Amino acid sequence: MKDRHNIGFELECVGPEKAPTFSAIRKHMRDIIGEEWIDSLRFDRDTSIRMLTKHDDMGRATCEIVTPPTPRKEAMRQLEALLVWMQGYCITDHTCGLHVNISFTNPQLTSRVSYLHLVRLLPQTKILKIFDRDGNKYCSAINTKKRVHGSWSTEKIKRAIVQRFASKNKALTYDKVLSIINGPDSVLADILRQGLLESVDEALFKQLQYKDKDIFVVDRNPFSKTKRYFEFRGIGNDDYQFRVDEIVETIQVFIDTLEQSVVK
Repeated sequence: MKDRHNIGFELECVGPEKAPTFSAIRKHMRDIIGEEWIDSLRFDRDTSIRMLTKHDDMGRATCEIVTPPTPRKEAMRQLEALLVWMQGYCITDHTCGLHVNISFTNPQLTSRVSYLHLVRLLPQTKILKIFDRDGNKYCSAINTKKRVHGSWSTEKIKRAIVQRFASKNKALTYDKVLSIINGPDSVLADILRQGLLESVDEALFKQLQYKDKDIFVVDRNPFSKTKRYFEFRGIGNDDYQFRVDEIVETIQVFIDTLEQSVVK
């Protein structure tokens, strides 16, 4: 059976001892894992990993390991191999995360995902608690009302949505927007028939996308019919590489929620 999803990963960590460069880390992976797909990996700096300087001075390179979009079954096999390698040789702490990039293998399905649905349906707080990140400042856009985030209990984001497009449609009052956000699927279906769901998604995109680095899920390339995907950022924390079962279960939640967010 053909995979329905493509998945890529971004794994933040401090690399092995005596591997001070990205090329040295790649060689270490080849020696330990011994897989050809290692050549397809990309290595980046990520300054959000706050132990960067300390470990660089100790001869260890802090990096973000990026895998390309790969059919789900193979992607999960690669992820498990990388996590096992990290368990033996790498360091992670509360600043580190595992970002999961997901799209449908059928671009038409990806284009029909409603970002509004996705943000509403994701059990963000539950997932953060699983990885002990509900008090983590690197997830503060989700945890605190002082910043704009994907929690629909926050009046600030609700009003921002209204301000974004109410001027284009006078019938979309503040109360109407609340009914969209908090209402059942039947309300969303009605909004879709009126051709307004795209406006809601556009408003969310403008308000959320690049406001904070720590938004739980980001809509990437939303205006592309072939390159759109969704970046889920809830997984991480100290020694996250040892929590393989929880990671696999959470990725399944991401996939299930994405499936539920496709507008028919």
